[in-house]
Amino acid sequence: MKTIRVYLLSLFITIIFLPSCDYETGIRDTDYPDQLLYMPAAYQNGRFVIDDITKVTGELPFEGSIYRYKIDTENRLFIVPLSVYRAGIDNKKEVNVDISIDPDTVTSLNNSSSLGYSLLLLPEDKITITDKVTIKDKEEIAIFDLKIDLDFLLSKFADQNYGIGINISSKDREVNPKLATTVVIINTRIMKPTSGFTYTINNKEVKFNNTAIYAEEYVWDFGDSSSSTEKSPTHTYVSPGKYKVSLTSTGITGKTESSIYAEEIIIE
Repeated sequence: MKTIRVYLLSLFITIIFLPSCDYETGIRDTDYPDQLLYMPAAYQNGRFVIDDITKVTGELPFEGSIYRYKIDTENRLFIVPLSVYRAGIDNKKEVNVDISIDPDTVTSLNNSSSLGYSLLLLPEDKITITDKVTIKDKEEIAIFDLKIDLDFLLSKFADQNYGIGINISSKDREVNPKLATTVVIINTRIMKPTSGFTYTINNKEVKFNNTAIYAEEYVWDFGDSSSSTEKSPTHTYVSPGKYKVSLTSTGITGKTESSIYAEEIIIE
């Protein structure tokens, strides 16, 4: 009986450890996918379009980003966050990535007529961008900013689209050619708000409907020494009369670029 027990125990140990060794060897011998570099902002046909004032929802430039753009009023900059990401299982070793401006992509888009509108080239002297980033060992992403002269965009306020191509390349890793270039497109209409409102009167109660566009903050003056910061307030007047109501709308660049709309209403 002792002999049988020893034999069974030995067989049990062999069954457990042999597959384990084969598994470990198999993992070591597996050919992992190459680390392809790409720009997440290029997912939408190679374009990252900013044509609305929304900063934190919608298409973000990369996973984990908390904003699509931000305004630096102190340094007069319009900042677009961008990144380089490396795919693949193995994220060991540093990877150096070169960043360059590619104005030819704007010409190509215009020639293709795929946008449905004319794209103007952002002048290179109005742009600041790093020429190199490093994805650190055991990390998957390197973040960098495209900085654009804020006053230039403000000076071009109209329904105009400005763009610039940003390209990545590397001697350390292969780049996914379909996601190697991002054309950042900014519609200048978002730079300034336009105030407006409609209203309905019921006795002395007035319901205001805010029609302002590209605005983030609002200040109402009801013409009777009272005010509101609601988007579309309702106000009740005490006495009949004529009242000049004004709406001041503030956009993404702050109070320096506010818009005022005023209208006289009659309370009977």
